[in-house]
Amino acid sequence: GSQLELAVRRVLSVARMGKNIVRLAFHDDVVTVSAKYDDQEVESTGKVLMQGAPNNVALDASFLLDYLKGKEGIVTLSWESQGSPVLFNHQKNPTVLIMPMSVADAATEVEPAEEAEVEPAEEAEVEPAEEAEAEPAPKKRKRK
Repeated sequence: GSQLELAVRRVLSVARMGKNIVRLAFHDDVVTVSAKYDDQEVESTGKVLMQGAPNNVALDASFLLDYLKGKEGIVTLSWESQGSPVLFNHQKNPTVLIMPMSVADAATEVEPAEEAEVEPAEEAEVEPAEEAEAEPAPKKRKRK
């Protein structure tokens, strides 16, 4: 618990300049905590006991620090899939859920553009959805 808290605190100043988001990347029993704002990026690492495939999640730094504050020993983080709430467990304390933040990394911004150019099938997927919602669609567009 305290290693993760220290790693988050090391990147906190940059996270607060932006939207207060920290990214956690789990790989080979190491967590890399990072924060970005404009051209600035800062990282800090800590040891973890990891089960499952390497994974990433972005969380609100304030919520994460509020949970980690004063917790010694093992804190368990788990989630089902991208976008699922992250479950936090620590000894006999109640389980806490924190919703992940949606962030766009450079890699995820590039890949969809390449797929759209290469695979016109994505455009075909959009058209039937619009046809299926032919009547409600104009109402939705007026609200935008």
